[in-house]
Parts: sequence; C-alpha cells; structure tokens
Amino acid sequence: MSQARRFEEITMTESDRAAFLERMRSSATPEDYRKIEGMSYALPEIMALIEQDPMTLRKLRHLLFGPRTEKTGQVCPPATPAAPAAAKPKRKGHGRTKAKEYTGARWVQVPHPHLQAGQDCPLCFQGGVRLQKAKAIVLRIVGSPPISATAYAMKRLRCDTCGVVFTAPVPPEAGMEKYAPSVGVTVALLRYGSGMPHYRLARLQHSLGVPLPESTQWEVMKPLFQQAQPIFEQLIVQAANSPLLHQDDTTMRILDLRRPGTVTAASLDPKRKGTFTSNLLAEVEALWAAAGKPGKTADLKLF
Repeated sequence: MSQARRFEEITMTESDRAAFLERMRSSATPEDYRKIEGMSYALPEIMALIEQDPMTLRKLRHLLFGPRTEKTGQVCPPATPAAPAAAKPKRKGHGRTKAKEYTGARWVQVPHPHLQAGQDCPLCFQGGVRLQKAKAIVLRIVGSPPISATAYAMKRLRCDTCGVVFTAPVPPEAGMEKYAPSVGVTVALLRYGSGMPHYRLARLQHSLGVPLPESTQWEVMKPLFQQAQPIFEQLIVQAANSPLLHQDDTTMRILDLRRPGTVTAASLDPKRKGTFTSNLLAEVEALWAAAGKPGKTADLKLF
C-alpha cells in the first residue's frame, strides 16, 4: 500500500477532527495534546499538496529522511563483466609477537586455586566444569645481563664451647659447577654469531654487576672447542672430496699490522698495509642426498 493511500484512510472531516481532539484533550497530557493537534491539522495540508503535485511526497521523504543515492554500477551497468578483483596483498604485521613464539621463555603452569576438572559449577550448581584447551596467557618480560648469576648464601652457626661450625647445605638447584654449560654457548653466540668482541661483553657485564673478564670467556668456551673439533675435521674431509670449490678473499686496508708486545710483531713485513678475510666454499652433494634431495648441491663453508 502506498503512503498516499494510507494518508487517505486516516483523513477526517472537520467535525470528526474536532470530536477526536476533544477526546484526546481529556486523556493526553497538555504537551502530547499540542503534538496531536498539530499533526491533525498538518495532514490535510499534506494531502492537498499531494493532489496538486504527485512529486511532493518524494520531496517530503527527501526532506525527512535525506537523499537516497544509487551506485553507478546499478544505474549504468558496464558493457562487459568486470574482471575479478585481484587478491589483496597481505597486510604487514602490527609489531606484536604471538605468545607461542616465546619458545625460550620459562613457562609456569598455574592451576586454579579452588576448582578442578569435573567439579560442580560454583555459580549454577547444575553443570560440571571442564578443562579448556586454550589457556589464559600473561607474559612478563624483564631485562637481564647476557650472563646472569645467582648467589647462594648459606647460614653458618658456631658452637660457643667446642667451636664447631655448622653450615647449611647447598640447595640442589645450585648445581656443582660455577659456570653452567650455557655460559660458554652464550659467549660463543655473541662473539661468532652477533660479532660482539670479548672486551665489549666484559665491559657490559661489569657495568651490570656480573663481571665476566675476557680470560674467563675464553676458558668457558674451551670445552665447546673440544666438542666441535671432530665436526670441524669432518667438514674438512667433506670439502676435500667436493668436486667444486669456491674461494674469496675480502681485502681491508689498515695503517699498521704490527701490534707492540705481540709475538708476530717482529715477523711481519713493515711494508704490508692490508689484511684478508678468506672464505672457502665447497659444494657437497652427499648432504642433499642424505636429506632425500638428490641432484642438488649444498654449500659447505669453511673459514
């Protein structure tokens, strides 16, 4: 049914409108009565305008509810179907890291202090609580030196009569070694993986209150060298059997190679003004064959 038809059904004569307003006066509040009276007189005027110009109703709708626009594609459809839109490139990340990527963090499993799986619900007392697969995760990240230390201070008690001193036992978590194996691994990764010299690490550790002199860094890395020596020798054997070798020398000009006090200072040629960083690259096909990819080669670097 059109809006004009609906207006015609609720139109009233002058006598009917007067009787209607009289009934509304007694049942409605003064404020509501003024609104009803205004609408009852406005409706005949709107109907008279519609009879004079059928476009008036559209104008009225435009005035009350605003314009309604149509898309160009619906008014003027394209002659040829549009090609499907290409897939949008993946948006860059927002800089946040997922909790599951913190593989090196110390994960602490926290049980619920009052509930266990299978117990009754403490709110409705009708159902039972079930263990959820997804856990609530809270991350707490703190800064610490690359090499941290823990000191255990055991209490000592002495007898006033016999002089015997009783010392508290060392806790099991303290271990038996002063330097854990991870210390040498961390120092080696910082030096050979990230390019941090020993003197810089020693200076950083001293400023953070956990001294680690350069000589100590060499000592903690010595066991790693002994363990890696057989691997290095096997790399030499694999490279010697390689059908193709690549060699590259990177030059660097310096002012003076002779360092006072070193063993090689006297043996160096005073005219020498450069140094080389050599890289030996061997292609070993056996490594790819062991990985199930025959016909390809793997790069084996020896320095």
